[in-house]
Amino acid sequence: MTSFFNAFSFVYTGLPGPLTIINTYSSDYPSSFWGVLIGTIIAIVLPIVLVQIFGYGDDVDEETIDAPLTTAENR
Repeated sequence: MTSFFNAFSFVYTGLPGPLTIINTYSSDYPSSFWGVLIGTIIAIVLPIVLVQIFGYGDDVDEETIDAPLTTAENR
């Protein structure tokens, strides 16, 4: 998303994240700040929405949960 706004960072930003957004602010390139801000918001919100829609991890059947356990003693 940030590439659509032709974003620039004017200092070494280290690891990308919400705290490094201020490093993209410049009066010469005002769209840079907005591009990084929108990209960061999408990077935070989109995974949350996708996990809520598709779920996370392996699905467990209810039959598996209710099935009796078999041990070596019961055989």
